[in-house]
Amino acid sequence: MRLKKSYILFLITLILLNISIVFSTTKNNYNTQNFFRIHVVANSDSIDDQLLKYNVAKEVETYITTLTKESSSKEESKQIIQKNIHSILNMCNAIIIEQGYTYNVKAYIGKLEYDEKQKDNIYMTSGIYDSLKIVIGNGNGTNWWSLIYPTSLNYEILDPSNSEQVEYKLHIVEWFKELFNM
Repeated sequence: MRLKKSYILFLITLILLNISIVFSTTKNNYNTQNFFRIHVVANSDSIDDQLLKYNVAKEVETYITTLTKESSSKEESKQIIQKNIHSILNMCNAIIIEQGYTYNVKAYIGKLEYDEKQKDNIYMTSGIYDSLKIVIGNGNGTNWWSLIYPTSLNYEILDPSNSEQVEYKLHIVEWFKELFNM
């Protein structure tokens, strides 16, 4: 009897040690065709170039959010960005010059391949997405990305019916349930 109590205490301890493990989560595998992303690539991975990239990205994101806040579709957002691409490039150049750099900046609108990413509460599957890509200088640095459409203001456009439930289980928990007929 004492051995059984020790065994149960051991199992409970193992379960408590693993309490931080998530038993189930939802991954939203949305259709990549519904998104328009922004991708800003730094000149290099130096601290200064990464800081410059971050400053450019944040200013551009704020500007684009203002431009597209009334947009009701990805295509409308793309058209707005295309119409304002010179203003966006001018803004990038101004930030680069203001911070003491002489890098060229280029912008492209097209399809880009992305790896699986998560930002805030949005899980993005790997795939090809319509994107605005801004390249600073040589573009050899780490990138920064965000969504242009849908914006953080209209995430409800995301279709949760296109979700896949992924369940993670600990073998020991399943065994424990079996042992005690739970």
